Amino acid sequence: MMFVTKLAFGLPSKIHLEAAVVKRARDALRTLQARDEAREELRQATAVKEVARLKAAIANAERLGLQEEAPGMLGQDPKEQEELEAARAELRLHAMARLSKLADAEDLDNLAKGLQELEGHGIPDPEWREFKKRHSQLKIRQECESKLALATKARNKEHILAAMEKAKESFVEEDSDVIQIARKTLHMLEAEENMAKTRAEVAEELSKAVQAEDQRRLLAAITAADAAGFTTEVARSPLPGKGSDACEPELALP
Repeated sequence: MMFVTKLAFGLPSKIHLEAAVVKRARDALRTLQARDEAREELRQATAVKEVARLKAAIANAERLGLQEEAPGMLGQDPKEQEELEAARAELRLHAMARLSKLADAEDLDNLAKGLQELEGHGIPDPEWREFKKRHSQLKIRQECESKLALATKARNKEHILAAMEKAKESFVEEDSDVIQIARKTLHMLEAEENMAKTRAEVAEELSKAVQAEDQRRLLAAITAADAAGFTTEVARSPLPGKGSDACEPELALP
């Protein structure tokens, strides 16, 4: 009777222990199956070299802990980490190739997107810093080109000269459209300044020649006025007081 009682009291504990063992075994099986599936995803993604699949497979593998040692009862398979690292390496190569292509093409907007999307994808720090530096250079250059274009459109000589200097410091190419247009505008502005100065000098000389009543000087001034684009209506006859009653020259200045 005592034996039966002892057996009855000990049975639940034994059943509970066995159930716990079964549960651990089932959990281990599910974990092993999930890890095997993750490894298969890694292998397939590495083979097809698709970025989206690589990112998803790596994220899933890391969620399951393939980058760490497997729990004790699961046993350690070194190929797990090898397959994860192979996928990471493939993603890293793809990321570097993409960023290099965008940097070489000077595609500022897509390079910015690429840096945002591919951050933390295993690109070595020196290369990553170079891509960031290249993006910064392109951004500054674009800003300089924009300021130069605005100064050119406004026909502001001082602003154009200052913006051109900044553009050169930012490695804007000499044969770029924005530089060429700015130079042509500068030449036009300088020509207009020279013309305005010449016309002012000619107008002053015309006024002095009229006041001096010097026919030779007046004719020379009129010739200069014609060359400078003045509209002239001149009565080419002796000045008053020189033996003629003709009126003195009439000049129509712009």
